[in-house]
Amino acid sequence: MGRLRSYSYLPQDLLEEILTRLPVISIIRFKCVNKSWYNLFENHTFIAKHHRHHSSQKNPSLLVEVEDSTTTPQRSVMSMHLAEGLNSGVSLDMPFIPERLVYISDCINGIICLRELSSRLVLWNPAVREYKVIPNPPSHVHSPSNVCYDYPTFAFGYDHISNDYKLVQIGTYSTVLYDLIDQILHPVVHIYTLSTDTWRQIDTGFDHSILNFPGECSNNLYLNGVYHWPGCIILDKHGRHCEVIVCFDMRDEVFQIMKMPNLGDISHIEKIWKTAAVLNDCAALIIYDLKQTKQFDIWVMNEYGVEESWTKQFVIGPLIVELTLHDQLLLVDDKLALINDKGHILLYDFGAQEIKHLQLRNLPGSVFVSQAITYVESLVSVARGKVEAKKRG
Repeated sequence: MGRLRSYSYLPQDLLEEILTRLPVISIIRFKCVNKSWYNLFENHTFIAKHHRHHSSQKNPSLLVEVEDSTTTPQRSVMSMHLAEGLNSGVSLDMPFIPERLVYISDCINGIICLRELSSRLVLWNPAVREYKVIPNPPSHVHSPSNVCYDYPTFAFGYDHISNDYKLVQIGTYSTVLYDLIDQILHPVVHIYTLSTDTWRQIDTGFDHSILNFPGECSNNLYLNGVYHWPGCIILDKHGRHCEVIVCFDMRDEVFQIMKMPNLGDISHIEKIWKTAAVLNDCAALIIYDLKQTKQFDIWVMNEYGVEESWTKQFVIGPLIVELTLHDQLLLVDDKLALINDKGHILLYDFGAQEIKHLQLRNLPGSVFVSQAITYVESLVSVARGKVEAKKRG
């Protein structure tokens, strides 16, 4: 007890500075030291400061979703790997997933948004072992036989002004005549707010036609409270389209369209893989030619929102490895990570300009790596409204 008492002689700001450097598991244990420490660890300012510090360390973990074919029915397993080495991992308990496949939507401030195969949505903070099942979003109304409803697109984000988390559901409709798109209808958008635990519909205000989110575009970009998708605007019923980046501001709840960088004439290329990402706190677009050059072009928007500031900053390759659209592609600080379905990793270091070949360890025997995201732990709680939390043993 003498050592604990000595902390009381430290200035409060110095004590807090020390505590922000502790991992979440230690913070949880120290909540029982005294009431003032408990109140500090529940304080929003301290929680934000703690997360900022750990985010600034440039050593995130890698959260990997693995489909384990040895179980019946087949289920998903989550494992956490230190991005610095990637050679070891630990399985995470997901008590809220009853042996169904899940899809990782996003991770913001330590909160992960998961979507099950059945479309159920869950917010989860594995560090504090809390989760919340989101009420079912509004379903589309019964439509006439000539109206086609596409599978909805989801986005997860944070409004820093109201200190609230939001989910966005975008449903798109079109009328079909003689197997052709006859008329394109505006998207229907619903927003879920964590603080109220409710969904509501908003007016998109689009002057454009339907927005399409191509399936081959993965790893969407969340930056400074704005969610981004590589997508396209359908121009007419014959399928002509214009590729864009679709942006949704979580604070103002408005959509905008951002132009892609000028990629030149790539119409002759059979398959292009586009991925939005964050590089050095800037919006980036990673483009890979799967068939011909087998090289990555990385474009960076040096001044956010200024379309003229798109610059081709890196060219990586040609690579001798064969990649497919099933592989995972993400930026991990100053490295580009490519993960195939067996957990093999190609890691490119921008600074050293070298490529390393690694392997994810401690995975179940017969697996398929379906998704991967970077993860920084936090004390942020989803305990607003009705929250289900695993009891801590």
